[in-house]
Amino acid sequence: MWIKLNENSEFDVQQVNFNYHGRYYVGNGTLKWDPNDGFFLTADIEPDSNIGEFSFGGPSIISRTFIYLKIDKNHFGICPHVFIDTGVELELYLKNKIDISFPNLLIYTPVSYKKERGSHSGTCVFSIAKDTRLPDTIAESLKINDEIFSNRKSLSGLLVEDDKIKLRGYINNDGNLELSWTLKSNIYNLNDEWRLPKALRTALSICIGQSIEILSIELNQHHRTIMSYSKYRGPEVLHYFAPISSDIFSKELFSHIFYNQLEKKDYYVIVHKLFYRIVDTFKAKNFDLWVYMISTALEATLRTYDNKPFRQVKKEDNFDIVYSLRNLKQIYFSDNHIKKYRKIFKKVLEYYNKLRHRTVHPDWINESADSKVSYEMILFLVKFYGYLIKALVGYKDLEPKEIRL
Repeated sequence: MWIKLNENSEFDVQQVNFNYHGRYYVGNGTLKWDPNDGFFLTADIEPDSNIGEFSFGGPSIISRTFIYLKIDKNHFGICPHVFIDTGVELELYLKNKIDISFPNLLIYTPVSYKKERGSHSGTCVFSIAKDTRLPDTIAESLKINDEIFSNRKSLSGLLVEDDKIKLRGYINNDGNLELSWTLKSNIYNLNDEWRLPKALRTALSICIGQSIEILSIELNQHHRTIMSYSKYRGPEVLHYFAPISSDIFSKELFSHIFYNQLEKKDYYVIVHKLFYRIVDTFKAKNFDLWVYMISTALEATLRTYDNKPFRQVKKEDNFDIVYSLRNLKQIYFSDNHIKKYRKIFKKVLEYYNKLRHRTVHPDWINESADSKVSYEMILFLVKFYGYLIKALVGYKDLEPKEIRL
């Protein structure tokens, strides 16, 4: 990695190109990196009549606000998320100067390295909770001239290898999860590789019961390396809000979710959005929001699955939640446990109606609600959503173990 994620850094920038509302500026300045705050750019710039154009592994960027940096002869950067407030705008027009912060930065560097034939490779670093246990043990040793000099302690890690990907990761000295991969290029293209870190994030988050964050990405593509750095954002441990038990890391579950997201398989959007709806609910720290968000997540999921979007005119809205749940049960949930699933689906419908009524019905102000009972209903639905996620990524014959009746 070009930038050390846990250390402050400062770089002189040889050239700053700034396109703002069709006006083009050129200058130079200083770029600072702080792990907790992200990047800060100070630059003296002058108006320039040439309209810049820059391609970063995709379409050329010429029409919207962007900052392009030539840091040195080997490192070029672009700020994908730039917010210009009134203060920055005034300083730009009055002083031809910008002082601006941004949370992340993409770095491009031309390289010449021996790339494994028929593959794409990369590395990603995630923030992860302390004491997270992964299923594999990675033992590292120091080698000099092919001779083992010393052995390092074993590290908690993850090893996955099949006919599509080689994945190797471990929790590094900073306490972050560092994952490296090699993808088969006859199966996946460069666009797939751009999606891979987010697919890893979703799969890992569900499997370990956390919402982890991407801190850095490095993609090795032919004659170039593309790196992305983001300011530190810690993980959210979901505790009882984890839809799937994280006591034992399931590689099978990880692979199902990972390939569902990477390859955009059926219902990949539902899986992603349903899980992060639970995460957003947990972050809200407000009980009434919990009730509302968790109960309405069921209807949103089923409407999307059935392709029956909401219609304001009742006659045009042909969605029936009872029918939709019954249909889902018949398709995904095993006849081997039919009696228990009948009870589960009956409770799902009951809890959905009670929780949704509590926050949506006009009489909610005068109603007294038992928060303990409502909390138990919320957790019941969250665990049910875990079963939905498993079903939608391809699990069959699911046994209802985690839902208490």
